[in-house]
Amino acid sequence: MKDVLRSRQTAFEHYLAQFCAPIGWLPSLEAPSMSLRAKTATCALVDTGNIRAFVTCEHVWAEWELFREKNSEAVLLVGLGDGVPLILTNPDLVDSNEAWDIAVIRADHHSREFQTKAFYPIDEWPINQPKVGDVVAIIGFSASVRTFSAGSVTGWGIGFLGCRVSSVRSDKITLAPENDDRESSDGNWNAIQHTDIGGMSGSPTFLLKKNGKPALIGFLYEGKTSDNFIFVTPAHFIQANGKLRDRSTRELDSS
Repeated sequence: MKDVLRSRQTAFEHYLAQFCAPIGWLPSLEAPSMSLRAKTATCALVDTGNIRAFVTCEHVWAEWELFREKNSEAVLLVGLGDGVPLILTNPDLVDSNEAWDIAVIRADHHSREFQTKAFYPIDEWPINQPKVGDVVAIIGFSASVRTFSAGSVTGWGIGFLGCRVSSVRSDKITLAPENDDRESSDGNWNAIQHTDIGGMSGSPTFLLKKNGKPALIGFLYEGKTSDNFIFVTPAHFIQANGKLRDRSTRELDSS
């Protein structure tokens, strides 16, 4: 797997970085950026053809809602990579599912403000599942690589993980550390030791192909360190209208 990753790593990382962004929240627009220290995650930027959306984990959205209940002036921030975040005072939830740990937030009204980011276009429906043994790349924003500056917005560092698929279910993709062949990179695309991946919940996961662009196959929802078990929610739950499938897991397994 290392040869596959190294031959494509730099080009893929730069390409894939535009399709994800860090998200966090503050109690108000006047709150200092240090308030973000324990409240950041990652979202994927997805274009279904019908809507554009920020896709993250349901548990991230649930934490935001709890925070907003206690802070009436709270704002949700999406980092755009140019130092100026997108500020959402009333984010529009398209759909979510606690069991699948996925949330879809409408982004159509904000796309004109994007400069260094882009929405990954879904070209085929339904979204395909990977196969056992496939090599995937996860790209997101680890909480351990944040920077702070008094009076300014938090800066995030991007992280890249290369993994092999161990098992595939309709509701879960498992990446097990069974072959000891994973690779991690920092924000400058340098190889690093395995680290805590907190803050990467919601990170898009892409299948690396020999030909054609990487294919979005899911979103990281659970994992402690980059050399441990990592679990991914399949992207096939998303429909072209941005809503999530309402079919049972059993029906999905048989489709």
